Amino acid sequence: MERKLEEFIAASATVTDVANLSPDMPKILRITSPAINKTITFVVSVIEPHQMVLPLNVVWLCFDATTNRYEKAFGRISKEASADTPDLMHTWKELYFYEEAMGEQAYDAVDQAKLGDMVSVQVATTDSLGVVALASAPPEGEEGMPRVLLEGDPRMTDAREPLDHSHTEIPATILKHESGQVTIVNGNASEGFAIVAESATSASWKKIKQADLQA
Repeated sequence: MERKLEEFIAASATVTDVANLSPDMPKILRITSPAINKTITFVVSVIEPHQMVLPLNVVWLCFDATTNRYEKAFGRISKEASADTPDLMHTWKELYFYEEAMGEQAYDAVDQAKLGDMVSVQVATTDSLGVVALASAPPEGEEGMPRVLLEGDPRMTDAREPLDHSHTEIPATILKHESGQVTIVNGNASEGFAIVAESATSASWKKIKQADLQA
């Protein structure tokens, strides 16, 4: 096997923490090249990933230490079984060069249809999660303004006067700090009052006197 491919397999083992990999929990790695808009899928697993929806020619990095496939890369060439590997459900070709593992991948018609079903999410309602369509411009009428601001929304640049809060301001009762929190146990928020910490966990609202100030 080419050294570059060996190093890639070893790096994949580190990234996926293969030492603690459960046999029934394969890890999927995807490498995307923005320059050519190509994504390559790898499966790091102990068992054959024959039940997963993957590209037909996906690359399997096998970590089954009980077989001679351990720490080797295989490209799937068919979903049919092979007489040469009776313990596997599909037919795989051992890869020896890094560039082989980085080849173009594509889904077969069956899995492509499954992918279409998987991404077909229903429209959201008030009772269930789903897809929400965001308008690129405010709908007609003042009552129909969308809550999500997008590029070009006039409210992004409208230097209007801020509106009042829609609720009565509620004074703080707990203040968090680096090692815990302080609970305000005495007094009420009033003009001229300040929060004075009396310990690491409690404080009170009170007016600051000259005697309280330290040089």
